[in-house]
Amino acid sequence: MTSFDFIAIFKLLFRKPLQQPMQIGLLFLFLGGFQFSVNAQEPEKLGLDADNWAVELSKVELTELNSLGSLIEQLTAVDSIQMVTFLDTLEKSKKAKGYYFKTYFHMVKAEVLFRKFATYEKFKNRSNPELTPVKEQLLELYAKALDAAYHTESEKVIGWVNFYSARRILTFGETAWAVMYSKNGVDQFAFQTVADQVEMLRFLIRR
Repeated sequence: MTSFDFIAIFKLLFRKPLQQPMQIGLLFLFLGGFQFSVNAQEPEKLGLDADNWAVELSKVELTELNSLGSLIEQLTAVDSIQMVTFLDTLEKSKKAKGYYFKTYFHMVKAEVLFRKFATYEKFKNRSNPELTPVKEQLLELYAKALDAAYHTESEKVIGWVNFYSARRILTFGETAWAVMYSKNGVDQFAFQTVADQVEMLRFLIRR
């Protein structure tokens, strides 16, 4: 439905001679057309296009279709060279802007590195010295993500980074780090209403 169609319906809808039943019918017609117009413009799932993801990760809120999980799954599925090339291009993209991008980018990179090189399937012995470089890089990435998250001043984002980082770091036996991140995450809940706490939980799940 075009903007001209909307204007025509509005004019017809609010003409005084029209009877109430006809006005109601036209109102449903208008709303139905508007809903179809919105549905027709739903976003498409992004592939591995660095500039498109740079724009997406610079947003405050991500869509369910193009979530961090979607990007992580795509990067986990490709070979290591393609993964590293994409992340490097994404980080240097001129369309990447702000602290939300920095937060999301570092969290994505950390999770992809974990899934590629540090899962339990690859290293059942978590004290294996080959895991040390991966662990150190994850700690660095989480620190950068947390710094950027605090700059967003979003309690939801700060809480998510802390909780997720704690869970991953704990798998390496870094209990002190995990406790610190977990406590920081809990602190985000301390002074919130129940409604705000529920919203944060939904935010954490969506990521």
